[in-house]
Amino acid sequence: MLPEMRSFVASVSLCGIMNATAAIPTSSLETELLMQELEPFHDVCSPSTPWKVWLGISDELEEGVWRDISNYQPIDFINFAPTYPAGGSIYNCAQLMTDGQWIDSSCRTTKRQCVICQMEHTDFLRLRGLCFDSEHQMRFSLKGIYIDGRPVFSGYYDKVIHWSATSKQWTLTDTANNSTMLRTSGIMTRSYPVGKHSWIVQEEICELPEGSSVTLSLSPCDSEQFMCSSGHCITRDDRCNLRYDCDDGSDELHCAKIIVGDEYQIQLPPVGSQASVLMMLARLTLTRVANVDEINMAITLEFEMVLTWVDSRVSMRHLTSSKTGTILGTDDREKVWTPTYRFVNLQSGQAKLLSENMVVVTANNATPPSFNDRNMDTLYPGASNNLSLVHQYTASIICLFNFWAYPVDIQLCRIVVSLPSTYEGYVHFSTLASTMVYTGAKDLAQYSVKNPRVGPHSGKSQMMFEFELHRRPGVIIMSTFMPSMLLLLVSWATLFVKLEALNVRAIMSLTTLLVLYTLFSNLSSSLPKSAEIKLIDVWFFSIIFVLFINIMIHIFVTDKTESCPISDRIRMIVVNPMGPETTKPVHLHSDPMLSLRFLVVYRSIALPIIIVVLNIAFWVTVHF
Repeated sequence: MLPEMRSFVASVSLCGIMNATAAIPTSSLETELLMQELEPFHDVCSPSTPWKVWLGISDELEEGVWRDISNYQPIDFINFAPTYPAGGSIYNCAQLMTDGQWIDSSCRTTKRQCVICQMEHTDFLRLRGLCFDSEHQMRFSLKGIYIDGRPVFSGYYDKVIHWSATSKQWTLTDTANNSTMLRTSGIMTRSYPVGKHSWIVQEEICELPEGSSVTLSLSPCDSEQFMCSSGHCITRDDRCNLRYDCDDGSDELHCAKIIVGDEYQIQLPPVGSQASVLMMLARLTLTRVANVDEINMAITLEFEMVLTWVDSRVSMRHLTSSKTGTILGTDDREKVWTPTYRFVNLQSGQAKLLSENMVVVTANNATPPSFNDRNMDTLYPGASNNLSLVHQYTASIICLFNFWAYPVDIQLCRIVVSLPSTYEGYVHFSTLASTMVYTGAKDLAQYSVKNPRVGPHSGKSQMMFEFELHRRPGVIIMSTFMPSMLLLLVSWATLFVKLEALNVRAIMSLTTLLVLYTLFSNLSSSLPKSAEIKLIDVWFFSIIFVLFINIMIHIFVTDKTESCPISDRIRMIVVNPMGPETTKPVHLHSDPMLSLRFLVVYRSIALPIIIVVLNIAFWVTVHF
């Protein structure tokens, strides 16, 4: 019997946190038992009315169908007084009258009655926060015994918790020597000691001096549950999950996940297994290649850097084994040592930090709380659960491009991460276990991103994360090689123009040469200036040379006989035996048929062979 006037909801809730339910008689015999329990409290519970206590039934779900509110199952035994139940949408609760009959009543919060809690003999509450030697010593139950008009919580051995009307406090008494050990502090008169409360030590107990204060919890929660400050129990997974699962919100209090001792020094790195060097795992996830600047030889990247290590000096709590792990707050991060590092090959010397988190992904080797632990938090050893520092960056990385095989070139780029020199001999990278992945779009505007990996030159103090940029040659071939080949074909076609049309041949040849040189200049301006000769340069130089040869052929090949100049004339001396010696000029003429034959062989055989050989040599060289 809880002899205080409460609303229906508050009465049911109080029975619940005492591991009981609001009583429901299932027979005339049980009705008699309830009447016997109620008899001493007639003058306390609604002294001016015949209805005294709430019953644990309701027909709110279905009018006229009375159900047990603990499991919502219909009840078989009905004992309403004549003319009751009145019915309707308002009268959904029931009360027990002094004659044992029931009436239906409103469940509104302004209406208050007493309540009788019904429990099994095996049900008990647990008192946590002291130094009991066994779990049985912490068990207390309600057995229908009353002191000063309120129920007594009886321990399994020699301890009882009872109300003292004199001091208006709940007291923990040792019945073996009849001594008061603890008294509650700050509990309202109508309240019970269930939940978390502060107690004042009356005589030394558990190495607590007299007059000191200690927080104890009394609830039915087992070791797999969490107890709200009110005494209600929730599942342990609901503890510190960023949701209020306790009515009082106490499940989201004191959610620090890292526990360190007073001897912990944050400036010192943890030691590895067997007091050796701490091996730190590095994982780089390249999420996006934002820009490729070939002129300045730099690329703009977005990536995630994760460093993972073990700190055996810490303990953890409130961990989850979900895929995302447990994110540590700022206060937790400031408690533990975290590694520092730098990027060696930044273009501007700085990387922009987008976000920072510390995560515990695992929840291994859980240690259940001691049965005396009032917080009931499961602990996880730091030696079995990795700490991961997660940084997301955007940065411009220097990449030394090599354009020898342009436009089918493959550029090897690196993100170089280095540890400070002070870590030498204490903290090293684990080169075998470190990884790199790429999660962004594979094909970019000009390149394809391939083969992300940890570079072979990575070491204990420096990691090289490598990836390849394979140029997509389609656009380059269409915009560069096809026009240059077409210009070469135009120059070749001029060799078939009539020889007497020298102006046409010369203008067309010169025009193709100028256009090709302009194309070459535009391409060269889009690539970094370099002292190295690139294959694309060889390609254009070769075609320019061929066009130059074509122009020379146009100039020197003729289709008619021309007299030699005066300087080239040869005087022939003619001796006449019958007369005087005479001389006459002899003119040497070029052979037009020889020039034509040369032109035909060049344009029909030699030049096509040169073009084919040039293409074969270029593309074979590019690929090998």
